[in-house]
Amino acid sequence: MIGPFFLSFLVLLWIVFMVALSFLSCLSTYFGEMLLPDTPICGRYPMTVNR
Repeated sequence: MIGPFFLSFLVLLWIVFMVALSFLSCLSTYFGEMLLPDTPICGRYPMTVNR
Protein backbone atom coordinates (compact mmCIF):
# COMPACT_ATOMS: atom_id res chain seq x y z
CA MET A 1 0.00 0.00 0.00
CA ILE A 2 1.39 3.37 -1.06
CA GLY A 3 0.94 5.95 1.68
CA PRO A 4 0.96 9.75 1.41
CA PHE A 5 4.41 9.90 3.03
CA PHE A 6 5.89 7.74 0.26
CA LEU A 7 4.15 9.85 -2.38
CA SER A 8 5.50 13.11 -0.94
CA PHE A 9 8.96 11.55 -0.69
CA LEU A 10 8.73 10.56 -4.36
CA VAL A 11 7.77 14.12 -5.34
CA LEU A 12 10.61 15.55 -3.25
CA LEU A 13 13.06 13.11 -4.85
CA TRP A 14 11.81 14.12 -8.33
CA ILE A 15 12.30 17.84 -7.53
CA VAL A 16 15.84 17.22 -6.23
CA PHE A 17 16.60 15.14 -9.34
CA MET A 18 15.39 17.90 -11.67
CA VAL A 19 17.44 20.55 -9.81
CA ALA A 20 20.55 18.36 -9.95
CA LEU A 21 19.94 17.69 -13.65
CA SER A 22 19.65 21.40 -14.45
CA PHE A 23 22.80 22.09 -12.39
CA LEU A 24 24.73 19.39 -14.26
CA SER A 25 23.56 20.70 -17.64
CA CYS A 26 24.65 24.14 -16.46
CA LEU A 27 28.15 22.84 -15.66
CA SER A 28 28.35 20.91 -18.92
CA THR A 29 27.47 24.02 -20.94
CA TYR A 30 30.01 26.02 -18.89
CA PHE A 31 32.80 23.56 -19.70
CA GLY A 32 31.52 23.16 -23.27
CA GLU A 33 31.83 26.90 -23.82
CA MET A 34 35.54 26.40 -24.52
CA LEU A 35 34.60 24.23 -27.51
CA LEU A 36 31.41 26.06 -28.47
CA PRO A 37 31.50 29.78 -27.58
CA ASP A 38 27.88 30.28 -28.75
CA THR A 39 26.51 27.83 -26.18
CA PRO A 40 24.31 29.67 -23.67
CA ILE A 41 25.17 29.16 -20.00
CA CYS A 42 22.05 28.50 -17.90
CA GLY A 43 19.79 29.90 -20.61
CA ARG A 44 21.68 33.17 -21.11
CA TYR A 45 24.69 33.98 -23.22
CA PRO A 46 28.02 34.82 -21.56
CA MET A 47 29.22 38.42 -21.59
CA THR A 48 32.44 37.49 -23.39
CA VAL A 49 30.61 36.66 -26.63
CA ASN A 50 30.00 39.83 -28.63
CA ARG A 51 27.44 39.12 -31.35
